[in-house]
Amino acid sequence: MLRVWFQSLRSQKGKGKRFLYDVFVSHCRQDQGWMVQELLPALEDCPPAGRGLPLCLHEWDFEPGKDVADNAADSMVGSWVTLCVLSHQALHTPC
Repeated sequence: MLRVWFQSLRSQKGKGKRFLYDVFVSHCRQDQGWMVQELLPALEDCPPAGRGLPLCLHEWDFEPGKDVADNAADSMVGSWVTLCVLSHQALHTPC
């Protein structure tokens, strides 16, 4: 359902602008296992065509040596939407 919502947004927002990613995902380090096992396959590997939403994740897509805040800001600007994952871990730990 989340994937369908993002795809409907794609047709409405950013007409004429090219983005590097469809979704910048902000999440807590403690949630990385869930991200890789659950969220990534649900958004990036959309069946049946296999054409999912390109995600920007700081673990793989941030530029090495660049300030984290600058990386995050550039990734948000270069992505169509930003998804913030607010889990129990994210709310109770300094990520």
